[in-house]
Amino acid sequence: MATCIAVFLVSKPNQLFAQRKINQLGIIAEAGFPKNGNMGLGGFIKGAYGISKSGQVTFQTGVSIYKIEPRLVFENTIFIGSQKTQVRLIPVLVGYKHYFNHFYIEPQAGYGELGGKIDEGGDWIRSSVGAFYWVAGAGYQFNKVDVGVRYQSAHVTSKYKAGIWGNEPVSLIGIHLGYFFTLNKK
Repeated sequence: MATCIAVFLVSKPNQLFAQRKINQLGIIAEAGFPKNGNMGLGGFIKGAYGISKSGQVTFQTGVSIYKIEPRLVFENTIFIGSQKTQVRLIPVLVGYKHYFNHFYIEPQAGYGELGGKIDEGGDWIRSSVGAFYWVAGAGYQFNKVDVGVRYQSAHVTSKYKAGIWGNEPVSLIGIHLGYFFTLNKK
């Protein structure tokens, strides 16, 4: 196998180094659908560094905000009210975007904040913790417009949980629309 790769590299050097590498900066708006809440919105900035004609290393950050269905609260089997909860996700992600013509796939992973606020009868609790994020995405980019879908999951990394969302992974499906500026072509 290694011999075949070496022969390919030696026999076609011009094809390997003649590939265009495109660097981009994008602005993305997303509608997200968490598994245990209402639709939310997010905004992101993404940088993409071209490493080959069909591949880019990506860096992405932004914020998403979602409302979780009100939770009924009982104390000693007596109903005392319901909690309104808002979840905030602020990931910093690194990924690899691989193109098949205009279609692409993009796995990402990173770390960020998982937080939000919980209404405790008029008093807002605002707790947050660090979380590991992973994303599986796919989309279509034509010229400067990008349309895609992704599955994102956030897992709390500490033993201390932040609100009711810290008890289990927070996951969502996001549909996004983005616009990318080409920074340079190599």
